[in-house]
Amino acid sequence: MRKISVVLSILLIMTFLLTACDEIQPASKADVKKTLSIGDKLAANQPTPNDIDYSLERYNLIRRAYWVNGQREKARTLPCPIADIPLGYIILFTVSIEPLLDEIVGIAIENLKYFDWVIIGAETGNRKGKVIPKREWVENIVSECKQYGIPVFMKNSLRDIMGSDFIQELPEQIKSKGV
Repeated sequence: MRKISVVLSILLIMTFLLTACDEIQPASKADVKKTLSIGDKLAANQPTPNDIDYSLERYNLIRRAYWVNGQREKARTLPCPIADIPLGYIILFTVSIEPLLDEIVGIAIENLKYFDWVIIGAETGNRKGKVIPKREWVENIVSECKQYGIPVFMKNSLRDIMGSDFIQELPEQIKSKGV
């Protein structure tokens, strides 16, 4: 008998809760117009998909997604949807190894070939235990990049370490834009 009363109580509570939802008042025409007006104002202030900033950011996100998922060659050869990129917009697949805290080896150094530009720098500041990169670490990165024709830009923090072998190369995309 107790089980039946518990089940009936639950059914009664559920019936009450479900029927209470019918008391929502419909919106007035003025409320609907006001809501649509706010939506139109918000939409007018948003960038459109044909906006160049939006398009280039989307393109770069797609390239990064291919890269992260191991499709490095597809990321490198993905055509840009914008045929004539205006001055000030440069598309580069760049890696910045800064600060260089240890030797880059294995698959990390092998994957440098998929980048358009490699930037290398040393740790700066006066931190206790500051890592000063070995010349060989930098030379290994540079030789791997040279093998594939990738320009290397060394930050000024490497000037003392590299001496006369200090280089600051720019990719053709930047040189051709006159940047």
